[in-house]
Amino acid sequence: MKIQTNKGPIELSQELFWDVDIKRVPFIVEGNPYWVVPRIFEYGTLIEIDDIIKFYGQEQSRAVLIEQKNELKPMTKAMAHVFFRY
Repeated sequence: MKIQTNKGPIELSQELFWDVDIKRVPFIVEGNPYWVVPRIFEYGTLIEIDDIIKFYGQEQSRAVLIEQKNELKPMTKAMAHVFFRY
């Protein structure tokens, strides 16, 4: 689904937000990188991961994952390593 944000549109699968009211997704994506970034790294496609990094920026995306590294699942950590080599 195409999500309109203040930074422009971003394409993410609706399935990534199974537990959220679909009308709230743009607000969640814009204002909650600490919830969105790990979720996309855990459940998203490689393209969606790349898009969310572009949306939040490399520095912020990496910082979110590093800050939450103790709570991340092993596959999420592996994906973060693939994209950021940390």
